Amino acid sequence: GKEAKFVDEFEQKEKYNLTSQASTVGALQELHFYRPTQGMIVRKFDANLRHYGVDIAESPGESVLAILDGTVIMSDYTANDGYMLVVQHKQNLTSVYRNCHAVLKKAGDKVIGGEVIATLGKDTEADKEKETTETNIKKPYLHFELWHRGEALNPEIYIAF
Repeated sequence: GKEAKFVDEFEQKEKYNLTSQASTVGALQELHFYRPTQGMIVRKFDANLRHYGVDIAESPGESVLAILDGTVIMSDYTANDGYMLVVQHKQNLTSVYRNCHAVLKKAGDKVIGGEVIATLGKDTEADKEKETTETNIKKPYLHFELWHRGEALNPEIYIAF
């Protein structure tokens, strides 16, 4: 009937309506994000190189903060990324914190923006030996990612580092 045809046409139009997607991302810029940690960005976001976040150089023992209120959906240790946390926020946002020295939250925990959720490395001799050859930057650094509806965002657009 008429209604089905209308819905069909609407969906066809919406499929190519990039402003509806853009306006939701634009709304994200209105949010007050906390910096995940202090420190300089030593490697920028570059989707072409599959580097879906920023690496932030650290002073040893630095805290990692939740960027917004949310719920921890993953808190785990991986050989590659050390301790990592994933936090689900409203507005279909997800933040990812990798290379942590220790995590202070577990899956299911509610967190508040600005709350300490993890710590970064102690600058040990072992860490110095693990210097990455490609960038020559020694850990500890925080690898931080911001995702919106399954798409990686450049955190520098939304967070003042």
